[in-house]
Amino acid sequence: MKLTENILEELDQYTKDFQENILQLSVQRKGSFMMHREWVNLASRFIRQKNEWQIDYFVVRSAESFLLPKAEQESIERIYHYFYQLNLEEQQQFLREWYEAMDETWTWDQVLELLKEWR
Repeated sequence: MKLTENILEELDQYTKDFQENILQLSVQRKGSFMMHREWVNLASRFIRQKNEWQIDYFVVRSAESFLLPKAEQESIERIYHYFYQLNLEEQQQFLREWYEAMDETWTWDQVLELLKEWR
């Protein structure tokens, strides 16, 4: 029984990493590295949620975001908080609009403003 649980946990982690890796490879990078990284992380979580796959709600933002200044970390956390208040259709549309508008000049405040339009 324990072996089966370990295999399922490893498979779940593999599928999570697989989705993120596929998004990293297949979606052209836009915006800053961190902005794109956070978009990929959120899009991956959206895909998992839409398919009713397990999501770790305790670890929300990307690991790289913990290297950012505290104010930016807080903005990113607000983005995730507001994002999960949307229904799946709204989440998908928000991710699409964010990606389309994102460029090197975009800030977390602009992402929050776009997200507030959906609330």
